[in-house]
Amino acid sequence: MISLIEAVPNQLVKRTTEFGQCDGRIKPLDVTTYPSDFVPNNELALNIKGDFGTELTEKAKLFITVSYSDWTYDYGFNGNICSIIKCPAPANFEIQTAVLLKDLPSGYLFSVAIFTDYDKSHNRPQACAVAREK
Repeated sequence: MISLIEAVPNQLVKRTTEFGQCDGRIKPLDVTTYPSDFVPNNELALNIKGDFGTELTEKAKLFITVSYSDWTYDYGFNGNICSIIKCPAPANFEIQTAVLLKDLPSGYLFSVAIFTDYDKSHNRPQACAVAREK
């Protein structure tokens, strides 16, 4: 008797990332990720740099969101910046954090936004960067 086994490699679905500016009216953030490609269901380390011209205080919040191509929210992470870095943080700051990616929707938008005073102005961040699925 002859048996045949067909092996199929387990392939990760990687999504190339390149961050750009969210909106010309909002200060840009310099965001790099490790790994440089988004791999669903894996941890993603982020290095976020920016300059506000003023210190970041306990009122500042960091939002990291995954949305559909029409900006409809899928899932995200948010929190007080002071839980990640010591506050008051200098105007020219660098934040290092990590998030666990779940599945990425087709045509996803991955955004990183900083609100300097979330309670006062939660409709529009003061700085932002976005990566779109290529």
